[in-house]
Amino acid sequence: MMNLKALALISLASLVHAATQPGLTADQSFCPSCIGTKYTDPSTGQTGCCPSGTQYQPASCVALPARVTCPAYSRRLYTMNGYTYKVYCDMSTNVGADLGLVPAADSQSCINQCAAKPNCNSPTYASGQCWLSSEVKGPSQLLSQPGSVAFLKQ
Repeated sequence: MMNLKALALISLASLVHAATQPGLTADQSFCPSCIGTKYTDPSTGQTGCCPSGTQYQPASCVALPARVTCPAYSRRLYTMNGYTYKVYCDMSTNVGADLGLVPAADSQSCINQCAAKPNCNSPTYASGQCWLSSEVKGPSQLLSQPGSVAFLKQ
């Protein structure tokens, strides 16, 4: 009986140790399924699962940023994938799409597509389209365009 108790304690201790590794919760450390986003840390190679509504940043899961909506986000900063953009509602960068003209359901989709490209600096969303541009623009270069949303990398 004593050996059985010792074995149970050893098993429990190993589960607690596994559950306390960075980025892992108790059920994620031994459960193969992930409800959320699976990740592999690029520097350590450790894998894990971030719960739904969060994204992985080195050593932790953090809440996803709020959705970009206008006019609520006008002149506010938005950070995605380590890049920070200032949001300008009812404005356009009026530049070409040297990185591509892509369909986008909304301004959120547009900025997320831009943030996935390191050289994307000034995207504009309008009427279901996203103009991805590498041009660096300043606020004084924006043009008034009702319904559009311009983003400038900071």
